[in-house]
Amino acid sequence: MKIVLIRHAETQGNINGICVGAQDLPICEEGRQTLQLKGQYTNIKTVYTSTMIRTKQTADHLFPNAIYVEKHGLRELDFGDMQGKDKKDVFIKIENAGYTGEPLSNLIDRVSTAIFEAIQSEESTSASSVVFVMHGMGIMAMLDKYAPEKKESLFSWYTGNIGAWSFDLNVNEKKLKNLHYHDNLLFLDAY
Repeated sequence: MKIVLIRHAETQGNINGICVGAQDLPICEEGRQTLQLKGQYTNIKTVYTSTMIRTKQTADHLFPNAIYVEKHGLRELDFGDMQGKDKKDVFIKIENAGYTGEPLSNLIDRVSTAIFEAIQSEESTSASSVVFVMHGMGIMAMLDKYAPEKKESLFSWYTGNIGAWSFDLNVNEKKLKNLHYHDNLLFLDAY
């Protein structure tokens, strides 16, 4: 099955270089402008989002004909005492286990559970692809755990706003194949 993970459009926090995390911020004007440039994909029937407004606003624009399914497990990492801080400082603290937010192991477990549940649900409908609009840390965690190639750091999988990863996935094997990064979404026309 083909899987697509798309990071939401920009919030003001993203523009300012801070970790928004568990704050439920909407996309900002720059995010709306970026979405206009990305186009719309009316061929996508179902899209899974987190319960946070920025993912729903992004999905609303990109996939106007889709049915949206919210998954709490796709929510962004709660950065705890580092919420609202400069993302470079936050990333350093996370890599050195020096922050008091949600453990990365919890993020990996809940995101992968939500994604695998959604995929199994879509397989039962004979869908050939599943699209997720979610958050940067969730995307990085999923790729870091399941990608066939290992990178030096979780943050090596950093995904820009409205960047996307596509891959093939067999849920029983839990292995990603044909992993590709996309900075535009035109490939979705073929889904």
